[in-house]
Amino acid sequence: MRQFEVEMDMLGRIVIPVEMRKELGIELRSELAITVDDTSIVLTPNASVCKLCGATIQSDSKQGVCSKCTEAIKADKPLDHNVNNRMIVRKIDELGRVVLPKEYRNMLGLGETALVDVVTNNGSIFVTPESRVCRKCGAVISINKKYSLCEHCLALIKSNTIVEEVAE
Repeated sequence: MRQFEVEMDMLGRIVIPVEMRKELGIELRSELAITVDDTSIVLTPNASVCKLCGATIQSDSKQGVCSKCTEAIKADKPLDHNVNNRMIVRKIDELGRVVLPKEYRNMLGLGETALVDVVTNNGSIFVTPESRVCRKCGAVISINKKYSLCEHCLALIKSNTIVEEVAE
């Protein structure tokens, strides 16, 4: 598992680090399946997923649609399973960048030029909002903190109280 911190540009693009691309066998101009969950945007190379709902399908599916969606279409019924996890396909450009869908960025609260954590796991790339930690005690803090300190450590410093070092 590799982890990098990258900055998203104003167009919602991130550069996928070359080390990650090599590790996952991602070539420039290749396609990535992009889905979203509650905490991250998931980029999957060479994915066989349903184009309607994002569910995993057989790689030999000619229509690119899972059996549940196929059955619903044949029965002229609405899709009733996890359509919020729909997949979007995007190509990596010649500089190793991929555009993260705006609706997915909005779901995770990623504004323009946000810093994101990019992690590989089980053959996919997970893009999550940057998590910052207090430089003094290690507690998770808000991304917009001015000093990279939690409220407790900031209050201690302001009151001239000695802050004990956290054992590593």
